[in-house]
Amino acid sequence: MRKLIARIRSEDGSAAVEFVLLAIPLFIPIILFISSFADVSDKESIARTLARESIRGFVLSREDLSAHSTAHKIAAQGATALGLDAREVSSMRVSIQCEAWPCISPRNRISLTITFDSTQGNRKIRATAEEFLSPWV
Repeated sequence: MRKLIARIRSEDGSAAVEFVLLAIPLFIPIILFISSFADVSDKESIARTLARESIRGFVLSREDLSAHSTAHKIAAQGATALGLDAREVSSMRVSIQCEAWPCISPRNRISLTITFDSTQGNRKIRATAEEFLSPWV
C-alpha cells in the first residue's frame, strides 16, 4: 500500500501529462485555422481554373450568343467536375465584360469574373481572367 501511495505522489511522467493537457487546447485552434485556410485556398484555385477555362471557351466561339452560353456551361460543368457541391454551384455567378461590342470582334479585351459562396467558412470566392482577341478574328 505504501508503494502505491509513494508511486502516486511521485512526479514521474507528470511532464508528459502536463504537456498534453496544455498543448491540446492550443493545437485545436491551429488545426481549425489550417483546415479553413486549406479549404479557401482550394476553392480559390478552383475559381481561377473555372475562370480561365470559361473565358477560353468564350473567345473560341463564333458569335456573342453562343460565347455567353459556352462560358456559362463550362463554368457549371467544370465546377461539378472539380468538386464544388450543389450549393456552391447554384450560388455561382459568371460576369462577362467586353471593352467593345460585339464581344467577339478583333482586338477586343474580354474579362470574365466567377463568384460563388464557399459552404465551409462562409466566404465569397472570386476569380477573374482576361483575354484579348486576335486582330484576325
